[in-house]
Formats: sequence, C-alpha cells, structure tokens
Amino acid sequence: METYKHGADIYTTANKLGIDENSIIDFSSNINPLGIPPSIKEAYHNSLEACTKYPDQHYRKLIGGISKKEEVSKDYIFPSNGASEAIFRIVQTIKPKKALLTAPTFGEYEEALNLLNSNINYYTLKEDRNFEIFEDFLDYINEETDIVFLCNPNNPTGILVNRILLEKILNKCHKNNTYFVLDESFIDFLSNSENYSLVDKI
Repeated sequence: METYKHGADIYTTANKLGIDENSIIDFSSNINPLGIPPSIKEAYHNSLEACTKYPDQHYRKLIGGISKKEEVSKDYIFPSNGASEAIFRIVQTIKPKKALLTAPTFGEYEEALNLLNSNINYYTLKEDRNFEIFEDFLDYINEETDIVFLCNPNNPTGILVNRILLEKILNKCHKNNTYFVLDESFIDFLSNSENYSLVDKI
C-alpha cells in the first residue's frame, strides 16, 4: 500500500495516467476547483502597482485585517506561506520530544517532527469507527506529551471533531502543559464552522 502524501502534484498523476493535467480536479489540496473568483481577480488587478515595492515585512495591514475579521488579538497572528511553513516553524520553535498525531492525517506534521527525531504516538482512526475521534483520544494525552496536532476537518478523511470534544482536548492539554495545534485549513468549506472551530478560544 502506498503511503498517503500531500497532494498538489497533478503533473506526476497526469504523466502516470497518460492524460492532460487540465482534466484533473485536485481535491487533495485546499484549492478552489471552480477557479479564481472574479473579486480576487479584480483585487489582484487593482494591486499591480504595489508589485513595484517590497511588501511590508511586518504584514501590518494583513494582520490588522485578520484580527478584525476573526476578532483575535494581533499578538496571536503569525502569517506564513501556507500551513506547511507554520507547522515546521512551530515544531522548530517548540522542539517537542513527544508528540501525538492521528493516523491517517496530514503528512507534514510527521515530517516536521521527524526532522527533530521526536517520538510520535499515534491515535489510529479506524474504518469500522468511521475514522472518527472519540473521547478515548484524551487517554493518549499525558504529562509527557509535548505537543498534539489535530486537523479539523481531518485531511484526508474529511471527518470532523465536534466542539465539545475539542474543548475537552484543549483542557486536557492545558492541564498537562501540552501544546495543542488545531489545524483548521479546511474549516472554511463548512457552512457551520463555528460548531467545529476554537478560534474564539485564542
């Protein structure tokens, strides 16, 4: 069985299958399959003049906009070049000795942790349990757990963890001085994201 890997390589797939890459709709990446919205194209066109200057290295306008939209203090916002960079930065900063992941999940958590030779404990998502996370996940978090990574909705299963369980996980991590990284990269695809997000807990 092939190991699950992050997507975004339609070219290898097209080459392997002998088809045109433009005929592939890639659902393995959080890219809009409907294309770029007209409002984004307009904003891009209207900002072309700004390309003659280096961008603000402190991201002041971006941070201010995110802070206002998400109602989160600017002190807690760190822009990055996608989730992968943020994941690697977090791991390099914390240097966790022991980590907890679900399996399967987004592969970048494991890759980042392996660079530091972190000891990884896995909570296996089972097909006969619909790949869901249950309260027994809490039993995997203890005083030796330095960091917990959780993807909600999970990539690649798409399964959601409800807010009640998320809060229990957050509280257990807080009790054990464990860092809790909740990756909500795909949360905007939900119409009721407030039932599955912990942004208001920041």
